[in-house]
Amino acid sequence: MAKAKLSALFQNISGPVGNQTFYAQKGKGIIVRQKNSNPKISNTPMQVKMRTALVTHLKNWKNMPIKERMGWEFYANYLNAARKKVGNPMKKKYYNNMRGIDTYNAINQLLTAVDFETIKQPPHEKLTEPKTPVMDIIQYNTYEKEIKFLIQLPQPYIPYITGDTTRSAGVYPPLTKAQISIRTCGNGDYVYTLQPAPFLTDKPLEIIIDKIKIFERVDGNKKNIEIQTKMIKHIIVQIQARTIAQNGKFSLPSPLYTVEITNP
Repeated sequence: MAKAKLSALFQNISGPVGNQTFYAQKGKGIIVRQKNSNPKISNTPMQVKMRTALVTHLKNWKNMPIKERMGWEFYANYLNAARKKVGNPMKKKYYNNMRGIDTYNAINQLLTAVDFETIKQPPHEKLTEPKTPVMDIIQYNTYEKEIKFLIQLPQPYIPYITGDTTRSAGVYPPLTKAQISIRTCGNGDYVYTLQPAPFLTDKPLEIIIDKIKIFERVDGNKKNIEIQTKMIKHIIVQIQARTIAQNGKFSLPSPLYTVEITNP
């Protein structure tokens, strides 16, 4: 509720009044901010999928036995220690001081994003991480009609450290997928991941991007739309990828490639 001290004119007012909010800012007096009377929640199929999955993960964590929770807490401490040991390069991979619930949600959200089954127990620390994928994209290259490149692992992914006999090879098959992130730059900035996520091996896989997503104003509202690349006169696109393994391990991201699409 707004509060006001009155004289001939308002001297001090704070709080909401109708669709406006009043607040004082030092050196600037009373500031009036218009409230968004019709907030928009983006509901792309991918966003709905990820929000629904997060609700499921939170419920699973709530019902998880304490012993299983402790396993995730220990694994979170392991990741925090690994991040601190190697420094800044890990910041894109692990958050600072993650707790068990953070680690559980983050890893299972990654698996959900690439359509892998979620896991109930943390990845064993002796399971190796997959390597960062290699792409033959030429930095600042120009493409017409479509973006085409090859992606592969630099070597086969073997999930077990040599000599580790604590688990049978059948528990975690070495399946990996590429999580390819795309950012369209300019007035229609939009960041999303390529769907469906392709399976990834040490054999070259051709990726063809003939449609991209951008933000565009439709009837005064900002909406994301998909458009064929051959219909675009000019746009700058950034591409980055990382490897997600079925066992919950994942790689550091690849270099960020910036390219452009031009059509006559």
